[in-house]
Amino acid sequence: MVSEAWNKWSARDDALLFGLRTSAVDLSTLHPEPAQILKLWQIYLDNVNPMLKVTHTPTLQARIIEAVGGMKGIDIFLEALMFSIYCTAVLSLTNEDALGIFSSSKDDLMARYQLGCQQALLNCGFLRCDNRDCLTAFYLYLVGNIVYDTDTC
Repeated sequence: MVSEAWNKWSARDDALLFGLRTSAVDLSTLHPEPAQILKLWQIYLDNVNPMLKVTHTPTLQARIIEAVGGMKGIDIFLEALMFSIYCTAVLSLTNEDALGIFSSSKDDLMARYQLGCQQALLNCGFLRCDNRDCLTAFYLYLVGNIVYDTDTC
């Protein structure tokens, strides 16, 4: 009963955390190229995973490699997790590294991947979700935003 009441109450409130948006964002336009996805995954493994240890590397790596081969049929929860990985990976770079590796500034990459992560989390219904990938994505999103906001102040 409590779960049902929560679902009704929060059905349209997910977006309040990110601000109100008039329309959904097409996530396929925000994903990096396949080679860049694998590079971001490696950066995440090198720079983020040793500190946070919230993902199981062997299992997730196989799922990411499979997703890179066919982004159209990707699971919504994995997509949210991938965008949160992009965010935290980029966050761990200097602006010079971001420019050198991705030919884009760190701020531009963060804006793109944060928007993607927000939309992917909204697609998951993250406030009412008990999926591990979704919750991990939300955790990484929050950690990344806290660090990024204090870093840019």
